[in-house]
Amino acid sequence: MSTNGQDLSSQEAEVVTAGCAKVFKEKVSGAKTDGDELAKVIRRLEAGDVLIVTLYSALAMARPKPI
Repeated sequence: MSTNGQDLSSQEAEVVTAGCAKVFKEKVSGAKTDGDELAKVIRRLEAGDVLIVTLYSALAMARPKPI
């Protein structure tokens, strides 16, 4: 999401419907690029895990460097 005023409920519903066991949520602006929740997710990933991202443009804003 690009602003704090936007709602994450539709994206959360998508991943819950897809069967995700754990949902991480974060709202960041283009000016804030540290992506604390994204960093937490990346640290917790283990072999065989699948990371689902609903908005790739939001991922690009949260993580300007390659993963």
